Amino acid sequence: MTFSRCLNKRVHATRGDIAVNYSGMNMLKASSAQDREGEAFRRAMRELAGGVSVVATGAGQDRTGCTVTSFCSLSVDPPSVLVCLNHGSSTLKAMRANGAFGVSQLSANHHEVAKVFSDAKLYGAARFEWGDWRNLITGSPLLSDALAVIDCQLEDVIERHTHAIIIGRVVAVGNHEQDAALVHWRGRFETLGASRV
Repeated sequence: MTFSRCLNKRVHATRGDIAVNYSGMNMLKASSAQDREGEAFRRAMRELAGGVSVVATGAGQDRTGCTVTSFCSLSVDPPSVLVCLNHGSSTLKAMRANGAFGVSQLSANHHEVAKVFSDAKLYGAARFEWGDWRNLITGSPLLSDALAVIDCQLEDVIERHTHAIIIGRVVAVGNHEQDAALVHWRGRFETLGASRV
């Protein structure tokens, strides 16, 4: 198995179970039931620290957005990015309608913004009461003091399983590099780096 060669350790897997023999690693054992396998996968993915961003679209009272960790660059030529959203997301529906979106990469000072934009009790424009929001070319909302902002035209949406992969063509960028980054790890918001004066 490739996994065993990468680890230089013995890997033991039995049919119907997910089990790994690896010195020092907590074992994730799951029955063959799909929900148990999904739980093992979710627990493994919690170990991946990710930058925290707000993806937003629309204007005025039609603004909407959500907190994401599934955002990354796709290409430099042409400049493009991708973000993944659940099919049930109201932000996804609005992004399709507007044909544009903005990404605000959050600093450690934006812990509250990240919580607000992931709060299921708050919707649409009500979330934008936190923070100072501006726009660049597409008119999509961008947090004025974010570490970086990326303004995008919607280029493509690829449907896969429970989520959609949204590809955006970058039309404008801006940044404030002086702050520490906000990251999400093991179900908690953490700080990466130190603020520069």
